[in-house]
Amino acid sequence: MNVAELLSAPYDRYAREVLHIVDKQANLIPFEMNYAQSFVHEKIEAQLAEKGRVRAIVLKARQEGISTYVAGRFFRRVQTRPHQSALVIADIEKRAGNLFTIYDRFDRYLPDDMRPMKRSARRARLLAYGNSDKYTSQHNPGLDSQIEVQSARDPNAGRGSTPHMAHLSEMAFWEHGEDTFISLMSAIPDHGSEVIIESTAQGAGDLFHQTWQEAEAGENGFIAIFIPWWIMPEYASPVSSEDERNIRDTLDDFETQAYSTGIEWDGEYHLLSLEQLQWRRETFREKCKSDWTRFAQEYPATAEEAFIVSGAQFFDPKRSRNTPSRLMRHDAG
Repeated sequence: MNVAELLSAPYDRYAREVLHIVDKQANLIPFEMNYAQSFVHEKIEAQLAEKGRVRAIVLKARQEGISTYVAGRFFRRVQTRPHQSALVIADIEKRAGNLFTIYDRFDRYLPDDMRPMKRSARRARLLAYGNSDKYTSQHNPGLDSQIEVQSARDPNAGRGSTPHMAHLSEMAFWEHGEDTFISLMSAIPDHGSEVIIESTAQGAGDLFHQTWQEAEAGENGFIAIFIPWWIMPEYASPVSSEDERNIRDTLDDFETQAYSTGIEWDGEYHLLSLEQLQWRRETFREKCKSDWTRFAQEYPATAEEAFIVSGAQFFDPKRSRNTPSRLMRHDAG
């Protein structure tokens, strides 16, 4: 495929043939979208076609690649179209640095015949395309497009900018959430712009939870997209004959429903395998220190489960102490 065809190709093909990422095994590989990323892409593209802009809030489990998907989406627009500005705001400095690394890697591994002129960046986490030569820039300005990554720890994050695209990462953990969000949304153009919020949850009642509830109710123009843990193929563990007997004999309420009836998501019921239930139990014990509150926030199976409230009753004492129970009470005041 030549450059012209790649520039107009569907996003998944552009990502696969142009962009590179580092996988969980530290290998540099082409960016092949996983199911979670493809699901989000389909929802966002449908909204863009209908509304002429994107306003999406994504509630997700950990390590599903949504930040990478958004980065690739914004990078393509900045790398191929003139006068585009993308702003990424992460919850903390470390995550801001990690997100900028994704963009920097996209840029470093671009094919030579697709590499725009790059303008020198005065700020640490700024990727700018354009001609910095003052003698030739008037006649050959280049794209004059840029991506900047900031941290929400800065109370002035997003101020003074007019981005066409905004990625609000891990908004549930923002330190100056409401002020930053209002300031940013006031600067975003109405038509042709994209605002994508993605976060794991951190309990109920915060800005992210409120924005999610408003999106579900159709009150704020955002579409609500939930990505459960169990759609990821790697979230499954081998099951021996002994494991299989143990799981069947100690199914909790959630597992009984998931294994026999299915979990409702996107208008359909989905059955979970014993391998997925085994992964759930192992992750609950080994990665979440048998803390059901933490597990449900980091790896929610349903959107409701993600916004659990500390202090609620999460366990059925009649069940195995090693197995999280689906019985819980939401005590949001």
